[in-house]
Amino acid sequence: MAGSNSESEMTKNMIKFCFTCEDAHKCDTEEKCIACWKAKGIIIPDRK
Repeated sequence: MAGSNSESEMTKNMIKFCFTCEDAHKCDTEEKCIACWKAKGIIIPDRK
């Protein structure tokens, strides 16, 4: 079930941040979406 929670969070973020983004067409993978959000300061990178 943990994967489902992660997928749900990813979907929520995509709706919240990508729906109105003019560059959304460039984010064709989950990794690209996350990198974009980090570059724009939308989410804070994981600190490990």
